[in-house]
Amino acid sequence: MANAKRNTTQIDNHEFPGRFRLVQEMLAVSPLQTYRRSAWELAEQLSFPSKKDEAWRWVDLSELNFAELRQVNGSARTAVLAADKLESFIRNEKSYLGSLIVSPAGVIRQVDAQAEHAGVIFTDFRTAEKEYPELVAKFAGSVVKPDESKFAAMTAALAEDGFLLYVPTNCRLEKPFLVQILAAAGNHQATFTHTLIWLEAGASADLELAFGSLPAGSASQTFHSGIVEVHLDDEAVLNLTEIQEFDHQVWNITHERAQVGRNTRLAWLYGALGTHLSKNFVDIDLLGRDAEVQVKGFYLTDDKQHIDLDTQQNHLAARTTSNLLFKGAVTESSAAVWEGMIYVAPTAMQTDGYQSSRNLVLSRSAKVNAIPGLEILADDVRCSHGATVGKIDEEELFYLQARGIPLLDAEQLILEGFFGEVLELTPDEAIKEDLKSKISKKFAEVRSRREHTEVG
Repeated sequence: MANAKRNTTQIDNHEFPGRFRLVQEMLAVSPLQTYRRSAWELAEQLSFPSKKDEAWRWVDLSELNFAELRQVNGSARTAVLAADKLESFIRNEKSYLGSLIVSPAGVIRQVDAQAEHAGVIFTDFRTAEKEYPELVAKFAGSVVKPDESKFAAMTAALAEDGFLLYVPTNCRLEKPFLVQILAAAGNHQATFTHTLIWLEAGASADLELAFGSLPAGSASQTFHSGIVEVHLDDEAVLNLTEIQEFDHQVWNITHERAQVGRNTRLAWLYGALGTHLSKNFVDIDLLGRDAEVQVKGFYLTDDKQHIDLDTQQNHLAARTTSNLLFKGAVTESSAAVWEGMIYVAPTAMQTDGYQSSRNLVLSRSAKVNAIPGLEILADDVRCSHGATVGKIDEEELFYLQARGIPLLDAEQLILEGFFGEVLELTPDEAIKEDLKSKISKKFAEVRSRREHTEVG
């Protein structure tokens, strides 16, 4: 696909560092044997991204000690955390059609029997590889290509964790699914995850996806690299809520892409709260006429966090609509980057494409870069973009303080209202309240440090 923003990663026969191995057990009976081998060869050849690469120019990987990282597999998995300890991560499943916890320590799965009888497949990636080999072999790598970066190639080759959600033709599910993916933490461990979401024609589903960390064995660097592949056949409907809240020692690289067919509907709510450094690609390919996609996202950074979000809305068919809104707030000495692109192919007439990024800077040391972009190769389109970076409105603060509300409480109220527009994308009130709570909790931690500093 033509695009002026993304560069192809250069091949330089770079020595492959780190304690990573494409072990025989991953290939012996795997339907992905050819896929993994070719991805591994590509990972060995591709260079690490650097600031010379346009899509990576805001990301500094120099402090990531890649040579010390080691993948978690085989016998090392049981040493991370006993599987029964995962019970502490389980939420209330009463409102879910199925729930899944996936980690290097083990898997916990619950799914409604009626959904399985209807042909729904909802299971972890390793089980899917063994029990549904033809489906996994057909889907893996069809949406996110291993050559998108060295990290994408590594993940394609090495991922053992992740999950598969497959919903057959015209199967419309009333309750949502919940997936929690927990990366290893501490001890220089690296976790690779691969997510596959496939809705056939006329199917519908709701999914809540949460990325987090297992309890840390040490404060050393940890690495997560993920692939998320979403495919919606014609007239399918997916409501996807995704939240990233890794621990602060995690370095995270994720390639996510959705491909949507004719007359599909995708609502994708994305939130980023965790990690030390995160580079996340969120790409949408609108492949069929009358496809409609809404993407709304938020990020709240603190300490010395760096979150870099790279979004693309690729209109590749006529009469397609995409609407993207990201809102961010940066505090303390943290930094955030949002860079977006709307691409309209020559054949994508009557396209509607919108993107907007709005940001609040809540401390003098925090920084934001917001960079929208358009590449339009068709006539008869409506496309617009915009980005703002500013501080909290002094008049709003004065209004609240004049009514007896302390400064920090007033800031928190304004922040909650600021993110409210994004959270409205989910129709699920419980999810909405959960996300509000996570935002409030993180800002409360920032407040506590601020108050301590001011008192000191």
